[in-house]
Amino acid sequence: MHPTVSARIIALGVFVWLGLTGCSPSAGNELKHWENNQKAAAEFKAAYPSFAAVIDERMGAARKAFDAASKETDEAKKAEQMKAANGIAGEILNPLNEVKYKSEAVRSVVDKMAGLKIEKSSASRRSDAIAAAQADLDKVKAALAAAKPTTVAEAEAALRPQISALIQAKGAADRALTALSPKK
Repeated sequence: MHPTVSARIIALGVFVWLGLTGCSPSAGNELKHWENNQKAAAEFKAAYPSFAAVIDERMGAARKAFDAASKETDEAKKAEQMKAANGIAGEILNPLNEVKYKSEAVRSVVDKMAGLKIEKSSASRRSDAIAAAQADLDKVKAALAAAKPTTVAEAEAALRPQISALIQAKGAADRALTALSPKK
């Protein structure tokens, strides 16, 4: 067997073992996760007001589950129930987080392109690439502003195509950055 293949198998075994033995939730960690979810919900309601109703609905359901979990006296059960409550919040927060971070990734590549020292002959290609990436970001923002989801399913239906668009925009921006970068 090739050395890298056996190393990968060993690494996979270690990750599986750790996953089975050491990754049970703790109430303290789930409380931190809950607090982060509340901050994220407020941030996303401000950034995507058309999603506010769905965010409020999911956070309300999560709050009920979290409050019930907080009354549990058995720490293991409490942590599991808190984890489930965070999962309810995650139904809407996770895809919105994905939009946030994928948008930031596109902006990061745009910033790298803008900071490149290039020849004047490449300036228009850079401007075009930056404009294309910004147009992609603007389209996503407009699509999310136009969406009026009332359920998690409707929110996911609105978010998934935009996440795909951001993945494509990042790929295009990365290719443009590579083409513009000085050859070594």
